[in-house]
Amino acid sequence: MIEFKNVSYSYNDSIGDNAAAVKDINLKINKGEFIGVAGHTGSGKTTVAQILAGLIKPCGGTILVDGIEYSDYKAAARVLRSKVGIVFQYPEHQLFEETVYRDIAFGPKNKGLSEEETDKCVRRSAALAHLKEELFEKSPFELSGGQKRRVAIAGVLATEPEVLILDEPAAGLDPSGRERLWGELHKIRKEQNTTIILISHSMEDLAQNAERIIVLNNGEKYKDDTVSNIFSDAALLKKCGLEIPEITKVIKLLNDGGMNIPENIFDITKLSDVICQRLGATL
Repeated sequence: MIEFKNVSYSYNDSIGDNAAAVKDINLKINKGEFIGVAGHTGSGKTTVAQILAGLIKPCGGTILVDGIEYSDYKAAARVLRSKVGIVFQYPEHQLFEETVYRDIAFGPKNKGLSEEETDKCVRRSAALAHLKEELFEKSPFELSGGQKRRVAIAGVLATEPEVLILDEPAAGLDPSGRERLWGELHKIRKEQNTTIILISHSMEDLAQNAERIIVLNNGEKYKDDTVSNIFSDAALLKKCGLEIPEITKVIKLLNDGGMNIPENIFDITKLSDVICQRLGATL
């Protein structure tokens, strides 16, 4: 669906090794995938996301969208913006209208939809984001952090993107809020066949939600593999300034004690079931 070939970007208009924010990135984003992007601060995660969303122009490389190659980034950016939506780490930075309804409606109106079509789009997107219609006439700036995030997600969904990029979407949410958010995202993916790209420092969030993880290190793609393969390689993660998920650490301790639990479990409920099976107990 979207492919990068040797894409580089520098904030100093140079692609020298000391200046490039991302260097010679090669990657493929396929329809309907749930992809995690991991890396230390400054590894290039947000830069790659902004290029994917058509927001910044790379210094070099080629971008393909649906098999069509674009060496002219202006043309590529127009196509990317029509297909990719991004929710930034701080959602209040992308909220600007007087009411929640108008904020969500901005994208559909910009696309030239009628008032009736826009209204349907707003209500459908709000429902997907689990945003209550009773909030429509409130100012988005009066809402809680979790509600602001839902408004931002609904506003992006209203543009009907094929790819949804989320930069640290669970930051600041309590455990129940995080659980609801992940449930909503998986529902969106299932119902809309939306490709979801999750950027996060949380290894737990990546392990429990993504199917594939791209690890960036110092602006380069260091590894692109399944969740199991990525998190079974503690040495790789350590080299990139990352940690294995806590659940993986627990499994390792249990296995060191002779429990013999599969290392590719990332869900706490499933781990509890396996432990009970090993002990011949029930919850």
